[in-house]
Amino acid sequence: MTTPAPYLQFEDVTKMYPGVTALKGVSFGVCPGSIHALMGENGAGKSTLLKALSGAHAPTSGQFRIGGAAHVFNSTADAMTAGVTSSVATPTAGRTSTRSSTASAHSRRPLAEASG
Repeated sequence: MTTPAPYLQFEDVTKMYPGVTALKGVSFGVCPGSIHALMGENGAGKSTLLKALSGAHAPTSGQFRIGGAAHVFNSTADAMTAGVTSSVATPTAGRTSTRSSTASAHSRRPLAEASG
């Protein structure tokens, strides 16, 4: 059985703010139908990576590939046009102090066309 090519790829994504490097050379791929979790301590860059993917913050360097096409999004509207959406769930009163962020990238083509 062959592993499908990644549909979403992070290629050497770096995000720097004055005095701090939030992301440094993040690279990995996500294959169609797979689910991944970004886990880490507060300040590890999880939300920053998803904000860069969703166009909320431009990466300092690096790029994303969606379906093989290179992208750097200048706005959330640009990302949404390419099929990228994200959301952040903030804890409510009385809950543990965890935070959840999700992102998805999907093809705008019909399923039969996208898989062939």
